[in-house]
Amino acid sequence: MPQVDHSWVEVEIKKAKLFEKYVDAPVENCHELLSHLMKELDERNARLLAAKILLQRAERRRLTQLELRRLHEDAERCFQ
Repeated sequence: MPQVDHSWVEVEIKKAKLFEKYVDAPVENCHELLSHLMKELDERNARLLAAKILLQRAERRRLTQLELRRLHEDAERCFQ
């Protein structure tokens, strides 16, 4: 019987823990957030998670339209 690779489960658990750690952290921009996340994740997963965290922050906070636009633009930069 072939071995099943469950390493993706470990990555998903790590991403969930990092999301909880950084969603309310004082890290305010994509670049800084990526520097923390890339210590734990590969670049692709770190960029996706950083964008998710920034967008979740936008939903949790009462922001002006300008602040909201800046946060969304920063989240977009995470994908580049």
